[in-house]
Amino acid sequence: ESSEAIRLGLTPMLMLVLGPEVVINVRERLPQVFLSLVEEMSHVLVDGLSRGEIDLALAYDVPDLSHLERTALLREDLVLVTLPGVRKGQPVAFAEAMEESLVLPESRDAVRELVIRTARELGLEPKIAFEVRSIPVIKSLILRGAAAGILPYGTVFEEVRGGKLDARAITAPPLRRTLYLASSSKRAPFKNELALTGVIRASLSCLTDLVGSLAHPVPPSESGEPSVS
Repeated sequence: ESSEAIRLGLTPMLMLVLGPEVVINVRERLPQVFLSLVEEMSHVLVDGLSRGEIDLALAYDVPDLSHLERTALLREDLVLVTLPGVRKGQPVAFAEAMEESLVLPESRDAVRELVIRTARELGLEPKIAFEVRSIPVIKSLILRGAAAGILPYGTVFEEVRGGKLDARAITAPPLRRTLYLASSSKRAPFKNELALTGVIRASLSCLTDLVGSLAHPVPPSESGEPSVS
């Protein structure tokens, strides 16, 4: 069977947690597929799908656009990331998190938009000290004590386990975002699309095992997939 090249976009956190698992599983189970991985923030991946630069994307809070097909896979709660303190690991109310000097990505980023929208609904004003798109630089600023961050747990799990950073679940309300598998509705389907989607879904267990109670799988009735009658 002839090989099929497919470009899959992942966010920086998903690349770290899922990237190796996905490429190894695809190589083992679908040797006829050559999978190329692309790392970008969610909104950049959505633009890439629209322009045909990537074929599939695992991205957060993908907008409901006519030229995109999207299936919700998982809802995930974000965490407040700081240097370890006296309340290590304890949940923190959103209003209290807004009292921190924050480092956030640029506008259009899904995490930043969620923070700003939630703050606005509660009549709060986030204190944005730094605007940075790079996850390593965001972590470096937090490690230096220059700011706190609001991040997916997967981006900081190694530093948290090593005792260098603290990650606290945000409550009242939680900052919850939705992970979608998205593609352009304009392109022709792949020969191996169903099998590849299955491998991607199976690889998600890496993420759910890592983030634990911060992950909330989306039931099929709410996923946006066409129902089978």
